[in-house]
Amino acid sequence: MGLAGGSGVVWSLDHVKMLDPRGDDNDDFSENKDIVAVYYNEGSYSVQFRVDLFGYEYGDDQWVDVVILLDYKQGGRRDGCPGSESYRAAIEWDDCIVVYGHASGDYFLSSGVKNNTKLVGLWANSDVQSFETSTLFPEEFQRGWRMNFEIYTAFEGRPYDSVQYVNSDMRVNSAKVVFINHGNQALSYTDVLRGRADDPEHSGFDDVMWAHAAHKSALWHDQEFVEWMKAGVNCGAWSVMTSAYSQHVMPFVHDDMNEWSVKYHKELLFNTFSRDSRAAWIPERCWEWPNDANTLDYIAPVWKKCGVDIVVLEERYHGTFAPNARKVYTVEGADELKVVFRDEVFIDAMHGGNRWMIKNKLLNLALSSDWEQLIVYADDWEQPAAVADWQYIMPSARDSYWWTMHYVGTHPWIQAISLWDVIGLWGWRGPYIHINHGTFGSIGGADGYGGVSPVYGRNAWYAHWASYVHPTQGGKDFGRTWTGAHAHVSSTCGLYNSLNSGEELCQAAWVVLMANLFETGWHDYLGGPISGWQLKLSTHIKNANVYADAAKWARRVSSGENVSTEVFLWDMDDDSTDEVCLRNNRIMAVFEMIGGRIQCMFTADPTGDVIIGNDAVYYSSTEGDYNDLAHIGGLSDVWDGVSDHQHELYTIHSMLNSPEKDLASVTLCNNWFCKTITLQINDPSAHVKYTRIDREARQRIDTPAYYKPTNDTGNEMVLYVKTGFTPGMPSLLMHGRKAVNVIWTPSSILIANRVSGTFGGIVLTEPESNCVHFSSQGSDTYIEWLEVRGSCLEFAFDIVSGHLPT
Repeated sequence: MGLAGGSGVVWSLDHVKMLDPRGDDNDDFSENKDIVAVYYNEGSYSVQFRVDLFGYEYGDDQWVDVVILLDYKQGGRRDGCPGSESYRAAIEWDDCIVVYGHASGDYFLSSGVKNNTKLVGLWANSDVQSFETSTLFPEEFQRGWRMNFEIYTAFEGRPYDSVQYVNSDMRVNSAKVVFINHGNQALSYTDVLRGRADDPEHSGFDDVMWAHAAHKSALWHDQEFVEWMKAGVNCGAWSVMTSAYSQHVMPFVHDDMNEWSVKYHKELLFNTFSRDSRAAWIPERCWEWPNDANTLDYIAPVWKKCGVDIVVLEERYHGTFAPNARKVYTVEGADELKVVFRDEVFIDAMHGGNRWMIKNKLLNLALSSDWEQLIVYADDWEQPAAVADWQYIMPSARDSYWWTMHYVGTHPWIQAISLWDVIGLWGWRGPYIHINHGTFGSIGGADGYGGVSPVYGRNAWYAHWASYVHPTQGGKDFGRTWTGAHAHVSSTCGLYNSLNSGEELCQAAWVVLMANLFETGWHDYLGGPISGWQLKLSTHIKNANVYADAAKWARRVSSGENVSTEVFLWDMDDDSTDEVCLRNNRIMAVFEMIGGRIQCMFTADPTGDVIIGNDAVYYSSTEGDYNDLAHIGGLSDVWDGVSDHQHELYTIHSMLNSPEKDLASVTLCNNWFCKTITLQINDPSAHVKYTRIDREARQRIDTPAYYKPTNDTGNEMVLYVKTGFTPGMPSLLMHGRKAVNVIWTPSSILIANRVSGTFGGIVLTEPESNCVHFSSQGSDTYIEWLEVRGSCLEFAFDIVSGHLPT
């Protein structure tokens, strides 16, 4: 459906009676004289015409005239309309309308008499590159009669392009085009949703979507953006495609990982947009044959298994066996999975601002006798959004995208459709095709992911990455790290697909594993190094092991097994360095010696969930086991008036297990203070006690607690302790910040998850001592943190957890 024109008609495809090839006048071709489309509408007492030109711009030095010849009764004449009598008409016309380029006009009878009382209105619209007329019914014409007409353009009386043998009963094909914008990133803050700070009005993903309506992690940082996107989906302005949740490179991992990722992403989209997307984007458009050059299972069968009917691939590399890349095809050996190919010429034209090519591609498609064809624009969102430096690499992409959307939206012979229209509504099936292997050109093309290397062979990026030994991985390369973590998660949790099963910790283990495989093994460029941001992801794949162990523990508790209250050392994240595990039958805490922090904390209520632990979110500042903005371990000692201790190496002063297995504690120390964490059987709280150490004697000071010592500068000695909470992490990822509920009391702050009911928080157990207070509170991506200020030689508080009714 087009926009209302000057005549007031909302022009639609039914009004289009003829399309005309570009340049068919074959005589002194000029785009501003070339007819593209002819429209006709019959009202109650008047008729309206619209004529689209290929390149008309208002104010052109050569104003073109448009002449419309009407044939609705016997007899008439064949020469041109007055002013261009040299034209020889194919019809015997009765009346003619002349629209002059400066938006005036005349109405002539076949006798040559001018009768401008018939003219209701004339409009020249350079924005849409069209002319419109509205005239009263001709003499002797009756409503419902067939109107024959012929249209030509003229300049200074000389005819140029013409469209003949047109009548009001005719219908035309349309150019069908799909616009797919792929927005992906690891879970982290970003400014790409709303645009760059230096030009928010002309950049950002929202700018691209406004072009159709005219990542931050949106669910957390910009819920308003998500709601706006939902509104666009609900009103039909756009639709959503699915993909693999983690955007990992699928041919190099196992079937269950691919299946989990696609099903989880479909669940996320359904939960957010109430839509079951059956069209999918393949990460990095990487399609490889199985068991070849580091690949594992064939990805083709996974899509249909997960409810996906159609995917998008590369014309140049995957579609080499396609006789016509504008058609829909059925993938061989993939349970009737359909495939369409990106139109790279059209995409290049859009990014480069080549309006001539854009219009020509669309017109030629509409003129084709094969109606089951479509143009697919499909690329990363950043380019038309003018973010991530694409405003410099492709400076025309943003404005060209907006122009194209306007052109499509104002020319009804072009239909912007969804892939679901193609296979769901229209039932296009297509012949079977063998898909060639490869990825998109700038990352390897036909030579696979990362191209060919003399050392690593085909798919060189993956092979190099998988063999890379990072110092944080305990001597293992990334290939062994991810396969070991997958084996642990898979053997513990199986193919876990839905939150409804109740095993939230299994879901968390899968999410952490897959999220850190994002754009697996990406390099800066072909032949270049592994990207720095990729190393920050890859070094945290191992953390999925901790969540899998927590799932085993919670399962034991839920089954009624007698779980001891205990503290012990164990290499829980498989990095060849032991962590401290402190647990009872209600909570489980895992400590890193870096900072003496609680890296993860879990509750067994009701069947297990996350309290502390945000490892699905991108580590923006570290390749190791350190804090950053979105990762704040429990009991992070961030400031004592002189130093920040959260990244110092702590030592184990003691680990105590009671003979009755009903109490356990661990004391961790640095040079200045110790912290003791104690668990008792059946208690959902970890009791925390901080004690100062004499810097000279290196022993505990026995001064009364109310005494406030000073440091070397004479200032009061304090310690700020920060703890980050991600309660019910799997459901937070699914529902976003709207699930967070912060509950305050005079002596406690709880961070609760409205959806799962899981909560974590801090309770000040000795408020009357005046030794500890809440000092600040804040948040980052999927984490809410609390900070307490201790100002005595000893101070205490509890980290609490549990489950609230939802």
